Amino acid sequence: MFKRKKIRLQNYHYGQAGCYFLTICTHDRKEILGDVFVDVDSIKIKLSAIGEIAEKSLLDIPNYYAMVKVEGYVIMPNHIHLLLMIENHTQDPSLLSKIINQWKGAVSKMVGFSVWQKSFHDHVVRDIADYERLQEYMANNPAQWHLDSLHPANFQNEP
Repeated sequence: MFKRKKIRLQNYHYGQAGCYFLTICTHDRKEILGDVFVDVDSIKIKLSAIGEIAEKSLLDIPNYYAMVKVEGYVIMPNHIHLLLMIENHTQDPSLLSKIINQWKGAVSKMVGFSVWQKSFHDHVVRDIADYERLQEYMANNPAQWHLDSLHPANFQNEP
């Protein structure tokens, strides 16, 4: 039987105060969240109706988790990058997964079908330089879409 690879840091408390950079992909990496387009001199994202629901729900996370702040995000056609700050240490070592799974479920329920790939990628932000690099990465992500590893032209579908 296929055994899923563990992608979280072993023995890490994902409920402790800190900043986390997350990448959340759509199911089968379908481009359903929006489109990249050129607007005068810049490249921007035009969100689809599903992308707008995802964004509104994302911005609602602090309303459900008072100790959590959305520090930044970018919604791409088939994935979202998100900087999430947990401001106070909690007793729940799986808080981050609970927040994201609840958000993903809410979006899928509003849309009427399963929008998301299972799980998500996380990176624990280590310091201010790492934080600033990730903010810049998100700001530049639309302009780099053609080079992105999640762009359909740049990945092979897994069997």
